[in-house]
Amino acid sequence: MPSSQADKLRRKIGEDVPSGGTADDTLFSDEEIQEILDENPIWESAVRVAWETKATRLSNLTDVNEGGSRRPLSQLHDKALKQLELALIQERRALGEVGVVTKVHTIARRRRAADAPKATEYGGAPGSPPWHRPYPFR
Repeated sequence: MPSSQADKLRRKIGEDVPSGGTADDTLFSDEEIQEILDENPIWESAVRVAWETKATRLSNLTDVNEGGSRRPLSQLHDKALKQLELALIQERRALGEVGVVTKVHTIARRRRAADAPKATEYGGAPGSPPWHRPYPFR
C-alpha cells in the first residue's frame, strides 16, 4: 500500500504515529501536516517548514533531573535545529540557489615607484594619498 505524502513527511521529520496510537501522540496533528503540505508544494520546502515548527515546539523543553534519573530534553531542540539547517540546504539546492562554493584569491605584486601610474592619469588628485586613487586592473 503506497504511503501518502503526509505519512512520508511524518517519517522524514521523525513524527511517525506509534502503532496502536493516534496523531495526538505526536507533535503534529493530521490537519497540521496536511496544512504544511498544502502551503508548500515543493517537497523540500514542506520538510523545512515542518522542521521549523518542530524546533519551535521543542524549544520550550528543559533538562529534567528527578532523583537518580536525568533527561536532557534541551538536546532535542539542538538536534532539531541541526536538522533544520540540513533541510534548508536541501531546499536551496532544490530551488537552484546553492551550487559549489568557490573561493578565489587574488595575488598582487607591488609596483616600483617608477612603474606606478601618475595620480592624474586615473582620476586621483596630485598629492592625494595613494589609497584614495583608483587603481586600474590589468
